[in-house]
Amino acid sequence: MKRDEYFNYLIVFLLIACANSYYREIKGILIDDNHLYTLPRWYYYIALVLNTISVFGVYKIYHFKKIGLYLFFIPVLIDFFVQLLSGTFNTASLFFVFLSFTLVIVKIYPKWNDYD
Repeated sequence: MKRDEYFNYLIVFLLIACANSYYREIKGILIDDNHLYTLPRWYYYIALVLNTISVFGVYKIYHFKKIGLYLFFIPVLIDFFVQLLSGTFNTASLFFVFLSFTLVIVKIYPKWNDYD
């Protein structure tokens, strides 16, 4: 299967979004200031692991593997629900969830049968 320009843009967007999450998580771990972040400290460690799984999922998506979609979306959803259940919510996460789902559904779903 051939990678077109929009597929490459999708991969770059997903990687930028993951990098943004990494920055937020590292900043939340290193800065001990409760005024900036209201999430508990354990959340950042869990989110760091989930984000690493998501980056690996993006790598698999780039190589046209179906498992990549699962490795990307399941950690993103787990992160989203952990934020909801912990009583704190980041609007960047909501934006990332809906935009990434929309882009992947529009670009990847029509070619789902071509993935390994």
